[in-house]
Amino acid sequence: MSKDNNRSEKRFHLLPESNLLLAVVLVVIFAELIFMLFVLALDVLPFKYVMAVIIAILVFDLITFLLLGCRGKHTVKRIIGLILVMFMLQFLLVGDYYVYSTYDTLQKISKRQATWEVYRVMTLKDGSYNTVEDIEGLEVNCVDMYSKQLIEAKERLVTKESVIYDEEKSPIDVAHNLLDDDGDTHDGIILVSNTSLGVIKENIKGFGKATKTIYKIKVKKRANDTSKAVDVTEDSFNVLISGRDFWGKIDDVSGLSDVNMIMTVNPKTREVLLTSIPRDSYIPFHSYGMRDKLTHTGIYGEEETKATLEDYFGIDINYTIALNFSMLEDIVDAIDYIEVYNDQAFTSAIKDYYYPEGKITLKGKHAVYFARERKSFLDGDMKRNKNQQKVLKATIKKVTSSKVILTRYTKILNAVEDEMRTDMTDKDLKKLAKMQLRDMHKWTIHTANIVGPTGSAPCFSMGGQELSCVFPTDESLQECKEAIHDTMYPVDNTKKKNEKKKTDTEKDSKDNKDKKDKDSE
Repeated sequence: MSKDNNRSEKRFHLLPESNLLLAVVLVVIFAELIFMLFVLALDVLPFKYVMAVIIAILVFDLITFLLLGCRGKHTVKRIIGLILVMFMLQFLLVGDYYVYSTYDTLQKISKRQATWEVYRVMTLKDGSYNTVEDIEGLEVNCVDMYSKQLIEAKERLVTKESVIYDEEKSPIDVAHNLLDDDGDTHDGIILVSNTSLGVIKENIKGFGKATKTIYKIKVKKRANDTSKAVDVTEDSFNVLISGRDFWGKIDDVSGLSDVNMIMTVNPKTREVLLTSIPRDSYIPFHSYGMRDKLTHTGIYGEEETKATLEDYFGIDINYTIALNFSMLEDIVDAIDYIEVYNDQAFTSAIKDYYYPEGKITLKGKHAVYFARERKSFLDGDMKRNKNQQKVLKATIKKVTSSKVILTRYTKILNAVEDEMRTDMTDKDLKKLAKMQLRDMHKWTIHTANIVGPTGSAPCFSMGGQELSCVFPTDESLQECKEAIHDTMYPVDNTKKKNEKKKTDTEKDSKDNKDKKDKDSE
């Protein structure tokens, strides 16, 4: 009988004899099931990684449970089993945090369907009107433009105070009811959006100092779904990157775009083309057919900017990404730094930052002001566009590297969740992430630029006022169109190169034959 007991004590058991240890085993199994459900629901990890995780968990469970199931005097083995259980629970907690953070970030940047536009009732700083009650029954000037947000703002103001509206052709014409181009003041009342106010301050000197806001109306600006979805892991697509010139959360305000870039992505060849368009490019607007600065399309909404660029390049823009200064600063800090080559030394005109010539290392804020600078260069906007491409290219390369993804993952997520908005679905974003994680393939990034001379031209959104503009050359437009096409359809590009090579070969053969015939004569 004693010998049988000794054999039983030495024998391994899958489940522990103690109720407490059995409870520990059940807790671990439950935590593992929750973790795997989260992983499967997120649907970002490639199948091979999911299977590797499942096998690793099963092997761990087998070893741990055998150690915990030791009977009799095998106390050391049970202690080792308990230590392994504690490690596993910590791993599962960290894993759950990573999975939830990923899910939450994807939801935030893809489900954000609205921004806010603030409308201001403005008067002269030393004028007759100091509160909104003072304008009861009076005339208020506003822009003549169809906008759901403007209509709502006007209705809400009328509900509060019975005012009468007089409409002007442009934001500048509206502003002239308070301060004109000659500096003469007028004791009027105007209703303008924050977006229009930015344009007004940029073009009428001293407007901000001469005026005051007596009432604000905050209107939700719901984004229309203008995306043209494709299979992002199989088909090439174009993304409009719109960089806003403000700090803070991307939902807080709408506004003009300081950066206009079309990112063409070919997931098959892993190629990206960044095509930059100067913000002051003088091009026809989609809805009006009149020429104006590209940045002024922001007065009429993101849809106008997108449609105008689609017309201009003759392409479909499948998705849009809106970001701001805060996002760039935070994501560069999240990956520690980026390195770019600066081919001209300069000091920022905005901040006292000096950028020497050569290869330089940029932290967050330094990267922002490097990408914003234009006054230090003779070719202003064009040079700024190239520097923006350098910053974005360096950031993409570093973010997609395996080392950075593994070590800076949560910091990258935190950097983008409140400062970036896209109409790509979370499903599309997951597919792209899964594709990248599957093979960690490096991307090749190319650049193209719209360029042209600068001069003055009448801008219709500014009431025909002549402003400084960039006049894109036909050559640079054609080069950019070809670069976009060749990135999206590389087979066509290869065929075109082969045809050119064949033509050149035939021409060379003909020239050689003609030369031989001439020599023989």
